[in-house]
Amino acid sequence: MREQSVEEMGHKGAMGVDRRHRVMAGSADASMRLICFPHAGGSTFFYHPWRSLISSHVELVTVRYPGGIERLDEDPADSVETLADSLADALTCGPGAELPVVLFGHSLGALVAYEFAQRMEARGRSVEHLFLSGSSAPHRRRRGTVWTRDDDDFWAAVRRLGGIDDSFMEQRELLDALLPGMRADFRMAETYGPRPARKLECPVTVLTGASDPGVPLDSAYAWNDITEDEFAVRVLPGGHFYLVDEMNAVTQLVNSCLRSSRSIHADSARDSGERR
Repeated sequence: MREQSVEEMGHKGAMGVDRRHRVMAGSADASMRLICFPHAGGSTFFYHPWRSLISSHVELVTVRYPGGIERLDEDPADSVETLADSLADALTCGPGAELPVVLFGHSLGALVAYEFAQRMEARGRSVEHLFLSGSSAPHRRRRGTVWTRDDDDFWAAVRRLGGIDDSFMEQRELLDALLPGMRADFRMAETYGPRPARKLECPVTVLTGASDPGVPLDSAYAWNDITEDEFAVRVLPGGHFYLVDEMNAVTQLVNSCLRSSRSIHADSARDSGERR
């Protein structure tokens, strides 16, 4: 994965109607919306390759965290909950907000997507499907301390997780610019939980890397406690950033869900028309 420089990406945060998210792909006649939530320190660039892999009838939206590379001039969020609040305000109104929604979140993004889904349902909006990747369930999480380490130890821990090219880690000026937001993201993730599981009404699929040291399989399966609907776990080869190498498998799974949801909505609309 090649991260772009601050000059390439940092000033692009002003693009679009709302800096909190970016529409990556989609057409005027899109019938579904896929919202992707990145990992700690992640950006819209992480999901850039998905544009050519996700079904053409889908509007692909990625969220941008405050303090991240696309919102460097803003203070980072102080908790997963406040971040989800802000994103719910941004994404439940405006163009595209009426479309059926599927959510995908990786690592920190899984926690944000889970909280976002809670807010969607609290506002009377259904979630078609929730994909949770690279994260333990809220009630099985252990608090971490990476965010408290000195700069060198902090970046060493980030490097061990993978997902970042060595060349990126050698750009000291860029690392210094990203450090506050990255540390804040880790603090949010590492201080979230353990907490009671809160039920959602949507189906949930959990994805995890077979050799991810931070997500034991039992804690991945424990996400079953947060849904009243269907639940599944997919274990794929790789570590915490398994989805980089397994991108085709991941997007095929998401596309399958999107096609199924689209078919259900088409049948529902047809039935409604026949009743009229």
